[in-house]
Amino acid sequence: MAEAEQTLLIKGGKVYDHTGDTDSPAAADVLIAGDTIAAVEPDLTARIEAGETHPALGGAPPGRVIHADDRLLVPGFVNAHYHSHDVLLKGCFETIHREAWLLNSLPPNYPQRSREELRARTLLGALECLRSGITTVQDMCTVYPFDEGDIDVILDAYDEIGIRCVFAPQIADVQGAALTPFWDEVVPAEYQSWLTGPAGGLEDIVGADHIVVEDLLPGSVASGQGGQMDHQVHAFKGGLDGLQVGDVRQVALHAGHFAAVQGAEFVAVL
Repeated sequence: MAEAEQTLLIKGGKVYDHTGDTDSPAAADVLIAGDTIAAVEPDLTARIEAGETHPALGGAPPGRVIHADDRLLVPGFVNAHYHSHDVLLKGCFETIHREAWLLNSLPPNYPQRSREELRARTLLGALECLRSGITTVQDMCTVYPFDEGDIDVILDAYDEIGIRCVFAPQIADVQGAALTPFWDEVVPAEYQSWLTGPAGGLEDIVGADHIVVEDLLPGSVASGQGGQMDHQVHAFKGGLDGLQVGDVRQVALHAGHFAAVQGAEFVAVL
């Protein structure tokens, strides 16, 4: 039986149904009990007001009612390609070409950020997502230099604000600017590391020639509901021969081939 204060009735909104009339969705009432959508019915409010009970209400009136006339109700959106390390960079640059962007915007190119800043930018970005109707993000965040304590700060911030997050650390074995055509031929070697900073590579993090993905995260990834989600790794790498993923079910690769990835049920190229 649901507690009254844990139930929400949204009245009269136009409910988007991708299998129905997407141009002119029909109005309906939505009853939510706890974290579950208990009912989506066109005349639910009228029946409740007439004295009919619903199992999700347990004989009590809804704990909260929202009038959604002339509003569109949609499922929570999923941002499947998100980088929280970019949140505070908005407005920092004019429109610039790719090579200049790679030299200025990637975390290895600027000093390590404080944990206070990490928390603030994570919360700010998550709040912006929530206000835009996004309830789930896959955050492919670069933490440089890699620090498990910094990872904990980011995950705690997501848990605090309540948005669902699949956290996928983004790491690299090649500097971003080094992907520029003719980089080695044009830029003198003595200037390359000065311009790009270190790569912050996979081998530097796990201390091995092969990559043990499960070692990159110290614990389980928390969701806003206190559950656990699969670890993912967002890896910039030219080739991933011999990648061992162990018990990790999902691996996200930004680039490179993945024919030799072993043990993964799902591999996504983003």
